[in-house]
Amino acid sequence: MSDMTFTERKKLEELFQMEGGSVLDFTDRTFAEFVRDSVGLNIDDPIYHYGNGSTANRLRRLWMREPDHVVGRLLQALLDYCRPKVGNPTQER
Repeated sequence: MSDMTFTERKKLEELFQMEGGSVLDFTDRTFAEFVRDSVGLNIDDPIYHYGNGSTANRLRRLWMREPDHVVGRLLQALLDYCRPKVGNPTQER
């Protein structure tokens, strides 16, 4: 179980645009691939089902169940994924 506080979770939920049930621009399939590649876990495993089973709810359950080092590794990967690419000529400004 991670030691994230309520405030930390809320800030991350806002950053990862989780209010509508999704996480960033991931589909269920791409999020499962991302989590598997990042931390070696199957986010589709029933142990991560929570609420309506949305991508955002599965991430919330992972935050509740997994130890800090796993949650931290996944958070770092998500932050790297959503960080704007500096100097990317195709990125809108």
